[in-house]
Amino acid sequence: MESSLAKRLQDLESEGTRDSEGAFTVDLATALSKLQRFQLAEPGGYLLGARQVVNALGCESASFKLGLRTTRVDFTLAYTESVSATSLAMALSGRANWASPAARHLGIALRAGLGGGAREVVWTLGTSDRLVLRPGSEAIVNSGPEEGMVRARIEFKRAGGLLQSIRARFSCEDHHSLCERSRFSKARVRLDGRDLEQGPMESPKEDRPWYWGRSEPYYLMKGFLGPATGLPEFHFPDVDLRKTALLGEGLYRSNEFKDCDDHYRLRGIRFGSKRPEPTLLHYFDENCQGSRVGECFSIGCGAAFDLHLTLSGPSTLTWVIDGVSLEPVPMNLGCPGLRCVASAEGLRVDLTEFSVVDDAVSTARKKAVYQAARKFLGVVRKQRQQYMLLADQQGRQTKYSTGARVSWAMDYVGPFKKGLARRLRC
Repeated sequence: MESSLAKRLQDLESEGTRDSEGAFTVDLATALSKLQRFQLAEPGGYLLGARQVVNALGCESASFKLGLRTTRVDFTLAYTESVSATSLAMALSGRANWASPAARHLGIALRAGLGGGAREVVWTLGTSDRLVLRPGSEAIVNSGPEEGMVRARIEFKRAGGLLQSIRARFSCEDHHSLCERSRFSKARVRLDGRDLEQGPMESPKEDRPWYWGRSEPYYLMKGFLGPATGLPEFHFPDVDLRKTALLGEGLYRSNEFKDCDDHYRLRGIRFGSKRPEPTLLHYFDENCQGSRVGECFSIGCGAAFDLHLTLSGPSTLTWVIDGVSLEPVPMNLGCPGLRCVASAEGLRVDLTEFSVVDDAVSTARKKAVYQAARKFLGVVRKQRQQYMLLADQQGRQTKYSTGARVSWAMDYVGPFKKGLARRLRC
């Protein structure tokens, strides 16, 4: 077969005539400018790239200020040559490789900012190290000696007039990206003067219908399993053991719950006021390590799980890359509604930077996640009696919650709208 195919190709070659030959080249600067349109292309992606820089450099905190004309990211770090203006300019032009993962995140974020329509992107490190990028222009590099702890700033200056800036400012895409995708990092982030919530989002989302109709989002258990083979360590934020009581064998119960004869009573319940979401039990295996940076608590683990009381909805896996979470992907974890968070460190990502490539390495990582989930569910099954008490509490709470809201509605709308309150009661 191969010999006949080769013979056929030779016959075709002999029938043809040579037209021309030579070599072609690709302008690297032009290729990179076209590439920037596809990397971090999703709304707010350039800010998520900046968020990864903060985490990769080990910074304690960062401040994001989203203005009409300019977006600024400020943080403090120990000076490193890998993110200097000269090193970044060399890597951005293709004349050198990225000096570190943080440098790669930073360079791609700057490039994505230009691709997103910014008229100018500025990276400032310390007092004298500065890189300025403009569409269609050569990079402007000002370098100088720096050492010790230095302040850093990334500036994205929008193109267009005032009206276009206002539309971009109030589209909320940048805010939404930072709030929803920046929850898994040791570093605290302030967005326009307010601290961003850390950890998985507890509140119901409108686009997740299995959350509808719940009076209170109770969780049976949240579990943290330490680093293991195939599960690199990452830091799960906002884990403070001072809010729990030790039950033994790595098991803790939340202080929000108080023992009663036949059910649990939730402490300090107030309708209409925001309070922490109740999780009955927390499990930490022997390999987890807690840490504290300033007022920030976190737990070093290989995989984190949470399981809702309703045991409904799909089970999902959320990858985290340098403090930024990717979109959850459905995965059979052995129980409906089980959610897992694990690190994607060392896994390949596609051109968008926010999607893990399916290959042998990622498949092995998923198998390690599944084994961790089996261990977690083994601990879960041993706590059936406590879950029965919690389920009874939820039934009592749901009944009382409905009555309390109807009473509030009657007081609010007045006697002439009692019919509405009666319909609510039904």
